[in-house]
Amino acid sequence: MKQKIEGGKKDCLFQYGVDKGCFTDGYSFSLGTDIPEDTELITRDEADRLWEKYYPDFVKQLEKGNRPQMVIWIDCETNVAYHTVGKELDWRDDLEVKDGKVYKITKQPL
Repeated sequence: MKQKIEGGKKDCLFQYGVDKGCFTDGYSFSLGTDIPEDTELITRDEADRLWEKYYPDFVKQLEKGNRPQMVIWIDCETNVAYHTVGKELDWRDDLEVKDGKVYKITKQPL
């Protein structure tokens, strides 16, 4: 059952993790995964605040060549029922950092 609280219902989860190491074509050496945040059920407002809190670190980690991933899950019934991605940044996508902002590169056929 979804929990309701003043200011919104607790039906979101927030996760932020960084795989650190040396990564090149055909070779990788991981120093381990750091999980700065992995919440229980929280409100969307709380999840958005965590997104803003960790966004600058996500940018730094991406620029260092690490493998960060950050996601807000929505419509969750429990702490382990990852339902729908509300917002996500993932190093596996084609991302570029410019002036401290992350951009997802999209490809269009010519």
